Amino acid sequence: MIFSKESIEKIISGHKTMTRRLKKGRYKVGNEYSVQLGRGKSAIWYCPECGEYQEVNYDDYESELGHYCDNCDEANCPDLKIKILSIKKEKLLDITMSDSWAEGFNNFNEFLNIFIQLNWNNIPRKYKSGINYDVTEDCLCVADEWNPTVWVISFSKVI
Repeated sequence: MIFSKESIEKIISGHKTMTRRLKKGRYKVGNEYSVQLGRGKSAIWYCPECGEYQEVNYDDYESELGHYCDNCDEANCPDLKIKILSIKKEKLLDITMSDSWAEGFNNFNEFLNIFIQLNWNNIPRKYKSGINYDVTEDCLCVADEWNPTVWVISFSKVI
């Protein structure tokens, strides 16, 4: 599953356990998925000791032994994987405060700003006219008019 650098750090720290997507994808409850920085990118491995993470280098891959962290000399660093706990469909603006926290944000506005920025190219043009997605009030206006159906995916980090 693809996440931003900031989201990966929140997954590793345990502050992100939920994501909202415009498309369901092929995710299934109970399955485990590798975390990636982008489509076609390698999986991520992380160090449970120091939180360091990197893309897997398949030329130097040691899946049986784990990966070596240069930062703290930890030897058995696993691939970063998540396990899907639930999938449901809802309107974007139906998000609760506790869901905002599970998304890894301090509040709804913070979540909404990032969601709008990440999905800017998927928003129909009629909702974006004269809008600056760096401005909170503009993001609220776009979301209020657009308010798409999203897939809410709850997950846990596989340890």
